[in-house]
Amino acid sequence: MRTLKYNGEKYYYDERSLWKRCRQWLIWIGGWERANGKGWKFLIDYGYKKGLMSPAPISVFGNFFTWFSWGWQIKLAHLHRYLVWSKSGLYISSDGTPPRSDKEHTQGFYIIKGRR
Repeated sequence: MRTLKYNGEKYYYDERSLWKRCRQWLIWIGGWERANGKGWKFLIDYGYKKGLMSPAPISVFGNFFTWFSWGWQIKLAHLHRYLVWSKSGLYISSDGTPPRSDKEHTQGFYIIKGRR
């Protein structure tokens, strides 16, 4: 299946099969799976040894819930916001990044602020 898509900068063709698109919507293991759906990579080569790569990020249900190695986020689609738990605390943000201290560019707010 070939679909013309726009990623915000340029147009490209998404050539993943319908099966891969459905499976990646259900669960996407971003640390091991290539974003274009063309294969998997489990090992990382350090030169002197090989190790298992982290599977993070892992997204389920079309990025509704995403687990990162540093925390997780839930997409609040009806509010166009994200609920994020990370080292900096629990917060709601419009783009998933922590709220900034300056009032001029506030992207969200903390529910529980972590210790740093």
